[in-house]
Amino acid sequence: MFRTIILSIAAAWLLAACGGGAPSATPASATAPASAPTGTPRPPSVPNVTVVPIVVTPSASTDIVLRRSGGIAGVSDTLTLKADGTVIVEQRTGPKTLHAVDGAVAYTALLGKLEATGIYNVAPGRYWPADPCCDRFAMELTLHRNGQTLVFATVQGTPGVPQPMLDCFQLILQYVASAV
Repeated sequence: MFRTIILSIAAAWLLAACGGGAPSATPASATAPASAPTGTPRPPSVPNVTVVPIVVTPSASTDIVLRRSGGIAGVSDTLTLKADGTVIVEQRTGPKTLHAVDGAVAYTALLGKLEATGIYNVAPGRYWPADPCCDRFAMELTLHRNGQTLVFATVQGTPGVPQPMLDCFQLILQYVASAV
């Protein structure tokens, strides 16, 4: 049942991500903060999307965290994936602890798949539509790489969201759905 719910949300998210959001009167663009190190990807100028850079902070964590909120039912879930294969699902009904089949090996494989999407070439930030209303999911992905925390966020159905972000959401939801 839990897997069906996760896969249904993933399918709805991906289908809505293919559609357009509310049109914006003026395209927004953003630049990376002045303190951004050389070589840091810069947010793209994307029509109908406001890209808000997020400051990259130092971190020793290796957890992957995906937060989902919104929708008609007002869902608020946090999925935390740990290096040993543990998956902690925090929902209104309470937390559940699952385990990826093959544990740390599965987690390491997931890290490779996430990197293969090209997510580390995408500037961390919030890729927000001009109008984030209504009944859509907001997704926030926190990754850790080379001692830094990288946060990527968007609202379901936002046009112009970098494909690696959408691919990462799908990969993580599949990983969680396969955990027992």
